[in-house]
Amino acid sequence: MNSSGYTTVSGRQRLHHAAAAAFSALLLPLSLPSPLFELGSPLLGIVALIPLYLALAGTDSVRSAARLGVLFGALSTTTGSFWLAFFQDFSVWTLGGAVAGYAVYNALLFPFLHRSLQARLPWRPLWFAAIWTGYELLKSIGFLGYPWGLIAYSWNEVIPFIQIADLFGVYGVSFLLVLTNAVLAEFCRESKLSLLQGTTALLAVLTVATWLYGFHALQRDIPRLDELDTVLVQNDGDAWQPGAFWQELEKTQDLTSLAVQHGPVPDMVIWSETILRYPIQEHRRLYRHNPHRQPFLEFLGELPVPLLTGGAYLIDEQQHDLINAALLLDQDGIVQQVYGKQQLVPFAETIPFFEFAPVRRFFAEVIGLRSMWLSGMEYRLFEVETRSGNRLQYGTPICFEDAFAHITRDMARLGADFFVNLTNNSWSRTESAQTQHFAAARFRSIETRRTLVRATNSGLTSVVDPWGRLSASLPMFTPTVLRTDVPIYRPRTESVYLLTGDLFAWICLLGSLAGLAAAWLASAGQATATVRLSSDGQLSATGQTIPE
Repeated sequence: MNSSGYTTVSGRQRLHHAAAAAFSALLLPLSLPSPLFELGSPLLGIVALIPLYLALAGTDSVRSAARLGVLFGALSTTTGSFWLAFFQDFSVWTLGGAVAGYAVYNALLFPFLHRSLQARLPWRPLWFAAIWTGYELLKSIGFLGYPWGLIAYSWNEVIPFIQIADLFGVYGVSFLLVLTNAVLAEFCRESKLSLLQGTTALLAVLTVATWLYGFHALQRDIPRLDELDTVLVQNDGDAWQPGAFWQELEKTQDLTSLAVQHGPVPDMVIWSETILRYPIQEHRRLYRHNPHRQPFLEFLGELPVPLLTGGAYLIDEQQHDLINAALLLDQDGIVQQVYGKQQLVPFAETIPFFEFAPVRRFFAEVIGLRSMWLSGMEYRLFEVETRSGNRLQYGTPICFEDAFAHITRDMARLGADFFVNLTNNSWSRTESAQTQHFAAARFRSIETRRTLVRATNSGLTSVVDPWGRLSASLPMFTPTVLRTDVPIYRPRTESVYLLTGDLFAWICLLGSLAGLAAAWLASAGQATATVRLSSDGQLSATGQTIPE
């Protein structure tokens, strides 16, 4: 036993623990959409954490657990998000920052997981699952929020199972999958089966209830409010290719013209994120004369409906402050509605306190970085009138904002009838990265029971119904157009998740922390009571006099 009361492990055992943690760090990313499993692997999703669980259970100290956290965090992030290295000049921040950040995150997390595994059965698996769920919540919020790699995404294609997201959010799915991993790991530990009966029975009840609820939800009717004849343009442009802007814009215009020239006038024409790289308020002259074959403003004049597109939008001419925006342009090229992206990619799209002059001056003089996006200040809903005369409102989460549950929830609570996501993922160069994004986004439809339309420049351009089912899509990395009728639904009653948000995940987080604190206080009190002076002045840590 060491001074902390744990059984001391040998150097060989430490290597075994490190190998087990590394194995889980490979299995977890592989369970998600990846080059090996295009849509994810549900089977890996229920076993990926077993080696890690066993390693943490055998670890002899908090320090050793933290080391395993560094290993797991760095390796799993590198394996699952390797495509961040393609973010050109910012890759040192995107991939390097993510790897370093999650190495630190997991170094802090793993001692808590390790402590949970010192508890008695039947509570160990539940405690482990609650802490992991709370961790997934924390990694998905705030300035550094990055809701990639949640274990729930491994089951994103199992549509009945993930319907509980409208009750507990994506974290309810994660909790159940982590609990399954933990119970299976306890069987691998050859724990006393009699002590596992209660936890196993609870897991069985929760699993059966989840399936039954899912099948019931898929049969539940949600009234169809209307449908929109929608044109989604996927230009497959390379945002990093120098000097290609006008060529890409011309290609996008041509694809659009081909889609709208036949058939009735569509309700919506939608382009992807940052198609317009120059702010249209400041550069109208450029857009009046370019592209050469058909200038953009001339194209807008011939378009029969307003254009929804992503682009740079100037909010302060003197400081030249720009936001990454969703813009609704009329036939004169006037911005009718605008929404600025609020959840920016840390250190790639924004830097803390960049809005202050001294910070800008430092980055300009020392690093050579002179401009970054500023964050949008508020949620704004856009409006569209259907051919039947209905006026519908919609939110426009930009790029990875559709991976953040609180953003679409807030938009729905403001009155959004559906969502239109504008995304530019072509820089990732991989289908797995784009499928990972889609896997996260489809949960937003289930949580809010609203249709999600995704307009991307390279994939996955798609329409997702309120049950998370893919109803229409385009092949990735292909310049083409999707013209489809998008059904819009309005639930009779709002989902539990829409009313309560991430309450379940917060209960997991705060409840597990409270449990850890109580356990620590109890052990500290017990230690105080048992450590006493023996009759000959020697210390006894066992509650008994040390024999001579």
